[in-house]
Amino acid sequence: MGEGQSAFLSAVAFQLKIMSVNSLSWDLVAKPWGKKGFRLDGTVKGVVAQACIVTLAPVTERIEEIIDLRFVPADTLNGKPPQHGFEEDINFDTAPEDEPESYEGDSFDAMPFVIEHLALGLNPYPRAADAVFTEMDMKAEETSALTRALEAWAAKKES
Repeated sequence: MGEGQSAFLSAVAFQLKIMSVNSLSWDLVAKPWGKKGFRLDGTVKGVVAQACIVTLAPVTERIEEIIDLRFVPADTLNGKPPQHGFEEDINFDTAPEDEPESYEGDSFDAMPFVIEHLALGLNPYPRAADAVFTEMDMKAEETSALTRALEAWAAKKES
């Protein structure tokens, strides 16, 4: 892995607030969609390491997310979703398609969407296979001191 690629993966890990991004790849295809828009389809794959929520040890996981997005020029939206005329049939879709994203200019940067889809695939609670939650054992004197403090606070609050 080159120095530039390593720096890029480190920057992605920093942005996602995880330990590391060991690999990241994407296979995307842009096709015309609608009158002026385009559709971006493909997959994002990565191998990342996150801190175990119990032990903080690195937990490595493979991610594969599907990208299926639509884009239209920003000037066609004017900050509003596309309007449909009354002459069109009304269809109620149980799985409606997301509203299209907007873009400006003649070029398009897909990288924010690649990183977003990598983030969507992250396990929100990474846990090592051998990690076990245990209750903390408090010493008897710590327990009684805590109990006395809580009782004193409750008595003061009632007065």
